[in-house]
Amino acid sequence: MKKVSLLVVLGLLFSLLPLNVFAAEPAELDLRVYNRTEGPVSVRLTAADGTLQYLELPVGVSELTLTEGIYEYYIITSCGTQVGQWNVNVVKELLIKCSVDTLELSLQRACPNNRWGHYYYLPEYYTRWFISFDEPNGPDWFEWLYNDPDILVVNGGIGCWDGFRNWNEY
Repeated sequence: MKKVSLLVVLGLLFSLLPLNVFAAEPAELDLRVYNRTEGPVSVRLTAADGTLQYLELPVGVSELTLTEGIYEYYIITSCGTQVGQWNVNVVKELLIKCSVDTLELSLQRACPNNRWGHYYYLPEYYTRWFISFDEPNGPDWFEWLYNDPDILVVNGGIGCWDGFRNWNEY
């Protein structure tokens, strides 16, 4: 009888504890940032708990480590300002670029092997090219090919190239 009473008392005590006592701590996640603007980017992040973070991101590739969670962001660039919300729940990549004086942001799940860039193809010849963000201008011959009015080169968009014929557009 004493054992049953002890189990009941322990059960009642555990039922009084909040559920988050048993939850895992939020993970620290890496965020790879591709700043494709022509200047530094100012970022203000506000975490769900109200913690503020101010960042200055240089042109090129940089990495941030954020605690898993929801963030309000305020971004200032030479081509505009944007406000919104991010859910940082897995390792992600952020692309910041200016397109005809308009700020474009894309926050997506990280690309395997970090092979992130532009995809082009020639429909007439069934030929494809992937040009990595790490080499933004591509090979020397590409500009000539892309600007030739007699050859149709289609821009397939920005995405992740994770192997031969495996293209995931973002």
